Amino acid sequence: MIIPLLNGLLSFSKAPVTWILVFLNVFVMAMTSFSSGRETKILEGLFQDKAFMEIQALVYRSYLEARPKELVKRELASLVRRETKQSDRDLATLAFRDQDFLESQESDFSFPDEVAYSYWKSHIDQFLTVQLTSVNHLWGISATNSSWTSWLSYMFVHAGWMHLGVNMIFLVLAGGSLELSVGSLGVLIVYLFSGFIAGGSYILLSGLSASPLVGASGAVSGLITFFAVLNWNRPVRFVYWLLVPQKNAFGFIYLPGLFLFYLWGVADLTGYLSSSEFSSGVAYAAHMGGHLTGILAGVTLLFLARWSGRPPAGEPSRKMYELEPLVLVHRL
Repeated sequence: MIIPLLNGLLSFSKAPVTWILVFLNVFVMAMTSFSSGRETKILEGLFQDKAFMEIQALVYRSYLEARPKELVKRELASLVRRETKQSDRDLATLAFRDQDFLESQESDFSFPDEVAYSYWKSHIDQFLTVQLTSVNHLWGISATNSSWTSWLSYMFVHAGWMHLGVNMIFLVLAGGSLELSVGSLGVLIVYLFSGFIAGGSYILLSGLSASPLVGASGAVSGLITFFAVLNWNRPVRFVYWLLVPQKNAFGFIYLPGLFLFYLWGVADLTGYLSSSEFSSGVAYAAHMGGHLTGILAGVTLLFLARWSGRPPAGEPSRKMYELEPLVLVHRL
């Protein structure tokens, strides 16, 4: 196992913008966590209601079959044709992302079982009511909600404390390290532009999905890739942990900065190409938009530095691939 440590946790005086961004994200989460928890509980109840999910798959199948143009999407067509428990579950889950379907009426298509339809409709009305007041839908960004405020607000709303925590850890590590080299303004600009491009990528590549994008992961992806490009051939500190009970199995190793992009960028690209853009819970399209922004920003800065004749950075203080077992570090 290997995790980037970069320059570690820096103080507020050394990375003010990074810590301000962290504070804003935590503040918004604290202010919205109560309502988000209530919404999550209702949604989990719907997903766990087997009868409702089975009926939703049937209703959605009828809805799609009444709209031949919708079947041009290969995945939907295959799900409609396959009638297995897993495909029905996938279809029922996918239905939550189709806003036109959720707001449709029985007159829009034919469904023979009136009792089952009434049962489904009552639950969907409950879902739509929650959606109207949902923080994720009000502040998130999607194909059906792309107001100018949502382009900024979505970056500060998270789906839960775990979602927030992971993003903030890497924001502190990448943002803090970048503030030492490109300054506070540079970090703020790359963070915001990465978030904007990530939101646009999600809207363009999310297909029929009306599910909102929330979270700072697109913006953080941009910062991580920006750091990786600027330090592509310089030793960057990682924590390594060999999952074996032996001496010096835990410590530090210095790897090329470009290895960061391999850990995140290549993994996100692989995830995007190998998963459904409709049903995946991870917004790989948004991450890719953030990575693209980080690459462009990093390459541009390196080009400007070379064009201006700025002298190259001094020799790094650490050698590439140098190991520092934690036991030895403690002895220093």
